[in-house]
This record gives sequence, structure tokens and C-alpha cells, in this order.
Amino acid sequence: MNVSSGCFVEAALTLRRVAELLDGENPEAEIPDFLLDYSRGCTTAGGLKEAMFLEMAEHFDKGEHWEKAIAVLQELIPYYELVLIDYGKLAQLHRRLSELYAKVNSTLRMESCYFYVAFYGTGFPEYWTNRKFVFRGEKLEKLGDFKARMMNKFYGAQTVDTIKNSDHLIGEEGRFLQIIPVTPIQAESTLDSSAGVLLRWYYKHHDITSFELLRPLRCDDTKWTTLMNTESTQLWIQRRVMTVAHPLPDILNFAPVEFEEEPPANNPVEVAINRIEEVNASLRETAELVAIGFTEYTGPLGGKIIGVLKADVGGGVKSYESFFSDEISALATPEEAVSIKKLRKTLLNHVGIIEFCLYVHAARPQLISEVFHSSCVDLFLDYKRAIETRFGKAFSFLPLGNTIYLPASGNLVAASNNLSASSFTGTTSNTNLGGSNSSISLEDANDAKNNVFMRVSGTLLRSTASKARSSAANVTLQRDKKSSHHDAAGTSVDFDKSRDIAEMAYILRNVIRHTVVESPMDDSTETEGDSSEDIDIEDAEDANGSVSTALEPDDPGLT
Repeated sequence: MNVSSGCFVEAALTLRRVAELLDGENPEAEIPDFLLDYSRGCTTAGGLKEAMFLEMAEHFDKGEHWEKAIAVLQELIPYYELVLIDYGKLAQLHRRLSELYAKVNSTLRMESCYFYVAFYGTGFPEYWTNRKFVFRGEKLEKLGDFKARMMNKFYGAQTVDTIKNSDHLIGEEGRFLQIIPVTPIQAESTLDSSAGVLLRWYYKHHDITSFELLRPLRCDDTKWTTLMNTESTQLWIQRRVMTVAHPLPDILNFAPVEFEEEPPANNPVEVAINRIEEVNASLRETAELVAIGFTEYTGPLGGKIIGVLKADVGGGVKSYESFFSDEISALATPEEAVSIKKLRKTLLNHVGIIEFCLYVHAARPQLISEVFHSSCVDLFLDYKRAIETRFGKAFSFLPLGNTIYLPASGNLVAASNNLSASSFTGTTSNTNLGGSNSSISLEDANDAKNNVFMRVSGTLLRSTASKARSSAANVTLQRDKKSSHHDAAGTSVDFDKSRDIAEMAYILRNVIRHTVVESPMDDSTETEGDSSEDIDIEDAEDANGSVSTALEPDDPGLT
């Protein structure tokens, strides 16, 4: 059933449950009677388990869960090597593993979004009545599409258009569906932060047991607004965390919610840290894609760089100056003081990441405008000077001898000669993967739809691959390592020579290692009574994962 409906991952996980019932240690063991109908032409339990594992790997491959396919095939290695002692099968298995590793390392994938669904009322079947679940949607499925699917499945249900807890509807007559997009929370120990961007992407969206919903609150009268009453000092974020019974994906595309909690609201300093870290992660991921050969992201990288640098003209990090004042330091709790230190370090790392992005951007001179890049460098130098003046010396991730300037200006072949610093559109791919003129503003909280690179559920692909959805259901972009540019003498120079890939990989590891800043979030601040107005569910899809949303009215309980 799963295979016929295209749910290959769920089919593979179902096979896994069945295969665990078989004895794989004894190759001559008989197949249990209850599995004879599923023997797949095998006569022994060992043979059937082997066949099921190979079938599992094929399903995971079709579902683009190559990491799980690799794990399944690796379990066959000791069976071939020590039990069957069949080196022919072992050689074939390693060739298959090589293909899967190559796919992980060279192919972009589209993520599935997750949705919190609460079933209220007495009109649902018993299994669903007054229960809450997290569903795994289809690839790049929007809230409206998922909601339409659910309404067709549960005909006659009414939607609950609020993100607030609606337990008051329990026991009510009728059918009520509350559907909210939620953000997966990656397990801390899943993967080392220095792993490749494509591998990190997988674990960011899969094997998830916890999800969160972010709700912005506004408070005008707290210690944070003492010196400066701005959006940055008014904005708090209330988190709602849901934990499900088992990791998703699983044999079904949903899991029941076991419990929910609302930790204390994040204060404005923590909100500022999260904002900057989101931008840093987006810049770093895009730069890494360009560095490993995905030339389609050269344009978006330039757009992100100019978006951050020009956002500072309208306020930017200047809005955070009050957090470092003596008055705030005197009022801050020890936990808040730690957060303020983390904010300073995050800002200084932010400068280093932009510098690294400019270094990578300059490594593709044949794809960029020399005028555009030069203007980015000029803006960056002013940006860096301003931050270092306020917050101290910024850290540079570039080894000595590396530069953010173009290697040989003059006769470089630019992607376009009439591009300006205010608008840059990539033209390096036949597939339109999206323009790069979207600005990443740290302060534009009232225009969530423009902050396309800050949406958690699409940090890597949302602003690019989703626009190719209509032309291809499965976007696969292979590395392009044949790009070249011309130096001033007109000689063709390979990208590997102009910016050595091994050197870039070394710098990338340093960037990731130094920019994953850890410090405890403040749990001491309590909220007393939420007087905020409701947020429309449609806005929650953009708000979730980004604090750049419409603010809510004052909450007098925040201090």
C-alpha cells in the first residue's frame, strides 16, 4: 500500500519491522509460518532477511533517504563477510554503498514540512477524537495544500484558525481541526556541526521527535526598553514545544503528540541572538554550496551578502547597542549577562562569516559583476568598522594570504555588466532557481514574506528549489566543476586553481567550528497572563522559525 501511494520511506520502515522478526545469524534457519506468504521466493530465514534488507535499501533510495539506505546495507557487510563468506556479494554491496555516498555528497533534496494537527469534537472516529498529532507533509507542501488534503479526508470538519491552545473545544459536538505548521528541532547529538552542508540538511529535517511553534509578543515597558524603545527591545518570543511518541518519518506519516510545554518566553537579547544566528547559518550554508561547486547559488549568495550589508543602513545591529549599556548590565540577571556576552560574540562572528562569504563570492569571478562585488566589499569594510567600533575586534576565518577581492580585475568575464549593488540576479543555470535580490534584514519584522532566507523550514532550499517545483518534482543539481574564468591576459583558469577546494574546505570547517556558539538561554523570566491578540494560521507558516512577524500587543507580564 505504501509503495503504490509513493510512500517509499514508510514502506522501507515497515519492512524493517518485519525483517527484525527473522533470524539472520543462521543462513539455513526456516522461515516462520506467519511469514511464508511474504517469502519473496526465498527458502530460508537468512535469505529472506537479506532480500528484505536489499528491498529496504531500494525503497530508501527512491525516497531519497540515502543515509538510511547506507545504514541498512552496512548491516549486510558482516553477514556477507562472516556468515555467507561471499566476497562477490560483498564487492557488489560496496559498489552500491559508493553510489549512495556519492548521492548524499552531490545532490540537493527538497524537505518535507511538518504540521501540528489537533482533532477536537465528538464527530471524529474514536482513534482521532480529541487527540493531537504531528504530520509529515509532502515535499515542499504549503500549509494551504496540506489543509485542503486534510479537509477532504475529514469531510465536514471546521478549521480552528488560531495558533493558541484550543482544548476548550474538547467534548464539543461536531468536528474541529486545528492545523499549524511547526518547525522540527534537531537532536543535539545527531551530527557533528562540521559535517558537510548536504548531510547536515538531512538530519535537520529527519529523525525528529520534537517540534516547536514560535509566537511573537510585544512589551513596551520592561528593563530592555529603558534606554531605547524599539522593535528589537520590545520583541519577545514565546515557544511551544511538542514531543511525539516516535521519530518522524516512521511507518506512518504522522505521530501522536505525547506532551506539550511552553518554556519561559525568550527575552529581546535571546531573540536578537536567534535572529543573527539564523542569518549566519543561511549565509554559511549558501557559501558552502558555492564552494563545493553548486554554481547556481552564486547569485543567491551575492543577494544575501548585499541584503545583510544594506540592512544595516536602516538600523541593523545598531538597534542592539542598548543591550551593552551600563544601565542594562546593572539590571541584568547572571543568566541574562551570559546571553549579552553571547550576543557580542555572535555579532563578531557575524562579521567573519560575511567576510568568508565574500571570499567564496570572489572565487567565481566569471559568474559575478565586478562592480557589484566591489561595492559589496566597500559596504563590508564600513560594516566591519562600525561593529568593531561598538563591540570589539571581529574574528577572521581566512588564513593569511587569502582575500575578499577579485583575483585579477580588468578583463574578467562577468555574469552581467549592468548589474548594480542594489540588484543582482543569478544567470548561471538553465533552471530558474530564484532571484537573489531578496534582502535579509535583521530588523524588518513586519515583512516576513521578504525574509525568505530566515524561514527555518526552508533555510537551504525554500527560496530556490520551490520555484523549480512546477518544472520538476525532483530537483537534482550535480556539481559543476568545469567552470572557468579568464585572467587579465585572457588565459582560461580553472576554479580549482583560483580558489583551491581543499583550502576552502579547511576554512569552512573553521567557520562552522567557531560559529556554533553555545550558551544557556535564560529560563528565569516568567510571563504572567497573555493579553496578546491571536495570530492568523496563514501568518504562522512564515512566522514559525523566524521572529520577523507582526508583533503582538503589550504583555504586562514580561519584565
